[in-house]
Amino acid sequence: MNPKTLEGQSILYIEADENTRMLVARMLSRRGAKVAAVATADVARKACNVKPPSAVILGEDIGTLDMADFLNEICQGCALGSTIVLYRSESAQLDNIEHHHVKRDDGFGKLVTVLEAG
Repeated sequence: MNPKTLEGQSILYIEADENTRMLVARMLSRRGAKVAAVATADVARKACNVKPPSAVILGEDIGTLDMADFLNEICQGCALGSTIVLYRSESAQLDNIEHHHVKRDDGFGKLVTVLEAG
């Protein structure tokens, strides 16, 4: 049984790969988080406007060519004040956006630790 260390958090997780998206969303849910797992940035915009998340996690592929523009848009709008986490192999040029980078190779436990810290 996983401890409910993410209880009360609402997480928007964006990942194009369905298997990865479902697996990570399920593991986050088992930790107590309410997870909206979506495949593209366009769907994420809509989900974010319905319920602003406490955290936004971006996977390897978010279905848009310009991640910085997408993040600027949601960080200044519906995700204002949300924790932003890049859960991907490579970092991205996001100089003006406060975020955390968790490499996939670091594992799910590292992702949970970052989310717990907020």
